[in-house]
Amino acid sequence: MPLVATSMSILGVDVHAEKPPGVPLDTPHLVVWYVGGLGLPETSRAAASVQSPMGSIVGRAHDAAPCIPHIPVPPWSCLLAPKVYAAASSRSNFGVGSVRAGCGPMGGPASEYPVAVAALLGVVGNQLHCNEPMAGLTGLSLVGFNSPVQAGFTIADLIASVASIQHDILLQAIIDYVLGKLSEKVAGWLSGPLADLVALGVAAAILGLIGLIFGPETEVAAPELAKILEPFIEPIVEAGMKDVGAPYLSAALGAFVVGSPMGWCGSWTFYSKAVEAGFPNGDDAFELVRGLWEE
Repeated sequence: MPLVATSMSILGVDVHAEKPPGVPLDTPHLVVWYVGGLGLPETSRAAASVQSPMGSIVGRAHDAAPCIPHIPVPPWSCLLAPKVYAAASSRSNFGVGSVRAGCGPMGGPASEYPVAVAALLGVVGNQLHCNEPMAGLTGLSLVGFNSPVQAGFTIADLIASVASIQHDILLQAIIDYVLGKLSEKVAGWLSGPLADLVALGVAAAILGLIGLIFGPETEVAAPELAKILEPFIEPIVEAGMKDVGAPYLSAALGAFVVGSPMGWCGSWTFYSKAVEAGFPNGDDAFELVRGLWEE
C-alpha cells in the first residue's frame, strides 16, 4: 500500500453544529486541507528522515490538526466557526505495524510508529475526522496511483487499525459528552449574572444617550431601568450562553484542561499526562489487537 505523506491533500465532508440566525443546525462542512497541517509537536508524526515525492511520510495517528478549514454548506453566518476550526481533527489511522518510522510527538524524543498507509483501494487514505456528535471516517488523503513508497498492509494491520479507530471514537465521544454537559451547566449558572450586567450596561447606554439629547438630568436611575429591561434581555443571554458560550467553553476545556485523543491539546492536560503514565490510547489498542491476531 502507498504511504501517506505530508504534502498530500485532504478532502472531506464533516458535520458540525452551526449557529445561523435562528436555531443551531447540524450542517455539512467541506474540508480542504493537507496532511502536514501546521506540524505542531502535539499532533504531528511526520518522519523528517523518511522522504517520498510527496514530502515526509507520516506515522499512524498523525493528525493534521488544528485549524483545519471547514466550509459550511450552505455558508451560514457561523458564530461557532472559530471553535470548529480550532478543535478540528484529521487523523491518518491506518498503519503497517511491520514498518516503523521515527517521529517525535508531544515535542519529545523521536519514537518509532507504524507508518500510515492509503488503506482504501491503495489510492486514498481514509482519514478519521472530527464530527458531531461523534468522530467518523469522513475524510480522504489523496495519495494517487503508482506511489513509489509503499509498505505491505496485512489483515492484522487492518483489524488493528480499525480497533484503534474505534477506541479513539468512543473515548472522544465520552469526553465530548461529559464536557458538553458540564459546559451547559456552567453556562446556565453564568447566564443570570451576565444578563444582569448586560441589562445594566444597556440601561446606562440608554440613559447616556437620553442625557446627550435632553440634558443630563433624568428621574430614572440605571439600576431601575435595568430591572425593566431584564425580562427582555435575560432570554437572549441565556440562549447565547447555551448555543454559543457552552460550545466554546467545552472546546477550551478539552484543549487546555482535560485533553482528548483527537485534535490538538496541550501536553499538560489530564489526558496527555494520563497517557504518559500508562493510560491506554489508540496506539496501545493497535499493538494489542495486532499482536493477538498474529499469535
